[in-house]
Amino acid sequence: MPKTNLTIDRLREVKTTNQILAILVVILALSLGVTVGKQKSWLKNRLPEVADARLFTEGTISLDKPNLTLARNLNQTIKARKTRWQFNPTPLEKAKLSQLLWAMQGITTDWGDRAVPTSREAYPLQVSVMIQRSTDVPAGLYLYDPGTHSLKTMQNFDPAKAGALFGSIPSLQQAGAILIISANTASLAEKYDQQDKPELAYLEAGHAAQNLMLEAEALGLGVNAITQFDDILPAYFQIPESEITIYLLPVGYPKEE
Repeated sequence: MPKTNLTIDRLREVKTTNQILAILVVILALSLGVTVGKQKSWLKNRLPEVADARLFTEGTISLDKPNLTLARNLNQTIKARKTRWQFNPTPLEKAKLSQLLWAMQGITTDWGDRAVPTSREAYPLQVSVMIQRSTDVPAGLYLYDPGTHSLKTMQNFDPAKAGALFGSIPSLQQAGAILIISANTASLAEKYDQQDKPELAYLEAGHAAQNLMLEAEALGLGVNAITQFDDILPAYFQIPESEITIYLLPVGYPKEE
């Protein structure tokens, strides 16, 4: 057989082999996708349906008044602030939780100004709180009410599912509390002649998260800011479909590095 024909036959064999490998890769990718999809479906089927309005139990938990005389210098706090990836199991005290929530969205004037600026007084942010370990706040899911500086308890929350959802993120597993910032962008649209302005909610959430991080550092606590997460987590935290979830912020006493 001429040398040219041998070369052509060899090229055909290589091409066929590559096609077979490509098909096998596609089959493997599809099978992995089905497996991941089944896992997500398994979790999702065990989560409550997310209504467009939160449901609360009767009664609230009053929070401590903010301490306006913390001794730590602001510049020292800024210099010391850093992301904390792991926490020790020390429970979080209500007094410190109160201080953190006030720094994020608390009322700071008699006429209702809050601790962070907002666009056209829209105040689109909501702060949910999942308590995992605390000395004086029961484990559960809450919504912070800035007007009364209190926690409203949400219904139908099962903390036992947290292990399956937080398994790959140590800071979520170990945190004394997880603060969730979400935003109702409809309140912004009302202020802007029904124009969609989600970017303003993201900016405001950044202000609140920065206040939280500095306040936490001043209190000897740490924070990890998580902005990429599966849609299952907002559903688990009962964030209504009318809101966008922007931050998951686990808070606790940092492990020594």
